[in-house]
Amino acid sequence: MCKTYDPEKNTWISLPAPNVFRQCLFLKASREKVFVIPANYSGGPRIIEMYDSKQKTWISLPELPFRYLLLGAVIVDNEIMVYENNPDDYQCQDVAPPVYWDESTQLWRIIEISSPWFHIERYSVLLLDDYSVVKDITAKNKCPGNKWERIISV
Repeated sequence: MCKTYDPEKNTWISLPAPNVFRQCLFLKASREKVFVIPANYSGGPRIIEMYDSKQKTWISLPELPFRYLLLGAVIVDNEIMVYENNPDDYQCQDVAPPVYWDESTQLWRIIEISSPWFHIERYSVLLLDDYSVVKDITAKNKCPGNKWERIISV
């Protein structure tokens, strides 16, 4: 069962069941979308489903182009990015590159090595709309070990 919160009505709304059954999954949500992502060990299809609250329907995205040992996902600017979440020191072989869902072309796109998003697994992503909050957080956390970067979308 999956529910979404409607802040305008201050209520939880039940969503219909996704199209693909999975025993193990995790969810990511952003604005008007909810993503159902297969867990690493589920053994099922590598298909991510997206619930579009405007259309009130689940959309099955095409199968992921790569198999990830420890799949990770993050949503940035309402786009889902999928990556290998296995730390570098635990990797015994080359890993698949990160990808993002390009809604305009309806394709999974590889994130190029030159992109600031290529090593998304190394970042903690925090989306804030208020510039003054970001400025305050970075000012209060200026330590020699902290490196703050402004990263644009993919």
